[in-house]
Amino acid sequence: MNQDDWYKERILWRANQHRLLEKQCMPFSDLPEEKQIEIKEMAAPNGIPVLIFSNERVWTLLTTREIVTYYDGRLSKGQLDNIEKGIVPIEASGEEAIDKNQAMYLGLTNLQFNVWVPGNPELFALWSILKMFPLNPGSATGTGECLGST
Repeated sequence: MNQDDWYKERILWRANQHRLLEKQCMPFSDLPEEKQIEIKEMAAPNGIPVLIFSNERVWTLLTTREIVTYYDGRLSKGQLDNIEKGIVPIEASGEEAIDKNQAMYLGLTNLQFNVWVPGNPELFALWSILKMFPLNPGSATGTGECLGST
C-alpha cells in the first residue's frame, strides 16, 4: 500500500468514527463532476482528494497530502505532514474562540492560515482528523500558503 492509499484509509477511518459523512461533508468523488473539475482547476491539489466540506461559495478540501480551503475570495493550502498540534478554533472575527461552539474556522497556527468549516460538529470532526498529523513528519517541507484572491 502506498502512502496516499494509507493516508486515505486513515482519513476515512477517522471521518467514520465521527460520522462525518452523515453531516455537511462528503467524499470528493460524490461531488458532481463539473464541481470536481472546478475545484481541481482552482486548487491544483496535491494527493488524492478525499473529503470536501462545501457551501455555495466556500469549501474546504482534504486530500491525502494537503488541506485546501477557499473562503472570502482567498485560497489557502498546506501540507498535512506540516500540521503540528497548534490547531485552534477561530471565530468569524478572526479571534481565537473562547467558546468553541462559536468557531467557524480552525486556525492552523504553524501553517499560518485558517480553514473554513460549515458547522460545529464538522469543526470537531475535522479537528480530530487533523490532530492525527503529521503521520510522516519527514515527508513534508515548507509551510502553508495563501494564494490570494481568485
